[in-house]
Amino acid sequence: MNDAPNSLPPAYDDEIDLWELWDTVWSGRWLIIAITALFAVGGVSYALLAQEWWRAEVVLAPAYKKALPGALSQLGGLASLAGVNIGGGGDPEPLAVLKSKGFAREFITEQNLMPVLLKDVKSEDGKPLDIRDALREFDKVRSVSDDKKTGLVTLGIRWKDADTAANWANLMVQRLNSRPRAQALAESQRNVDFLQ
Repeated sequence: MNDAPNSLPPAYDDEIDLWELWDTVWSGRWLIIAITALFAVGGVSYALLAQEWWRAEVVLAPAYKKALPGALSQLGGLASLAGVNIGGGGDPEPLAVLKSKGFAREFITEQNLMPVLLKDVKSEDGKPLDIRDALREFDKVRSVSDDKKTGLVTLGIRWKDADTAANWANLMVQRLNSRPRAQALAESQRNVDFLQ
């Protein structure tokens, strides 16, 4: 190992030779064409054969807001800018009702959706499918979200048919809107019965 003190390390060629690169690509052209064709055929096949899913969304706004008295209403505006709610917000009940299993069970039963929801579902343990299985499938179809800042609630239905998804979303909102009326009528009837 007798290195000369003035010897320089070997120089590396950092240049890219375009002709060499073209020769490399050209020599592998059949592999590139085959892989591109395979993925193109796979993508087109999937696009033509895949099940289409449609999403219908309904945005619900609160029907009323409780007014805050005097100076608190002025502070409420400032507090809302900071992201703090000091009251006067919308009623959280519609959101809870839309997310509830009882509301979904009533909707599935009323619309006779069990055969539709359970058409492609297989029982794991051999037992017959029931409303609990339909509720699990409906939870995959229905989504409910709320925007804390605006108070808006969004109900989404995802289904294989656009008209069916829109119909279910609208029917659920109609049921939700008729629920307080039915409760108010029942309470009024109880009050009338009590007074009589």
